[in-house]
Amino acid sequence: PAPQLDLHPATEVALQQAAATVKTQVAGALDEASAEELIHQLISRAEQRALGQAEEEIPPKAREFPLAWRMISAAAVALLNDCQRCCAREAEQVNLRGGLHV
Repeated sequence: PAPQLDLHPATEVALQQAAATVKTQVAGALDEASAEELIHQLISRAEQRALGQAEEEIPPKAREFPLAWRMISAAAVALLNDCQRCCAREAEQVNLRGGLHV
């Protein structure tokens, strides 16, 4: 069975705060299609940044919404940390069982 990702309480809070911020700032300032496109771009860029594949600077389209960018970035980093912890636990379990058996 696939491992279950248990979110740390701080990650859940970061995700909730990011969602609330985006809802009030971005979605309230743009039409629905533009807001959705911007949110997807911010999430994608935040994932890249969390993985060290992008600079820390605010993407040009996000400059109007710096708080939303910070909240999405923080949530992405927290989620990545939870994923890394989950993978480390799984690797430890594999090692305890004597490695992978194919």
